[in-house]
Order: sequence, then structure tokens, then C-alpha cells
Amino acid sequence: MRKARGALMLAGSAVGLVGVVRQIRSARQKSDPLMLVNALGNAIVVITGAALALRGLRKGRSE
Repeated sequence: MRKARGALMLAGSAVGLVGVVRQIRSARQKSDPLMLVNALGNAIVVITGAALALRGLRKGRSE
């Protein structure tokens, strides 16, 4: 069960990364610094989510 949850979290992070890339491109295209800051904040959230998912998968293996 833990492995499935970790895999789903990792997949969600991958989808989130696609959204972040789109946000960054849009912010650069519009030269909107506030949108860019928001996109970078979302990138931090995606990276943290992926790190938590990977940690959960590793802990699941060791138990």
C-alpha cells in the first residue's frame, strides 16, 4: 500500500512539473515577474512532493 501511495505521489509530482514548466514559459513570455515568482514557488512545492514520495518509497523497501 505504501509503495502504491509513493508511486502515485511521484506521478503527481511529474504532472505538477509539467504545469510548472508551462507557468514559467508563460511568465517569461508575458514578462510578468509576479507570475514567475509564483511559478518558482510551485516548483519548490513539486520538488518537495517528489522528495517526500521518494523517501516514502525508500522507507517502504527497508521495512
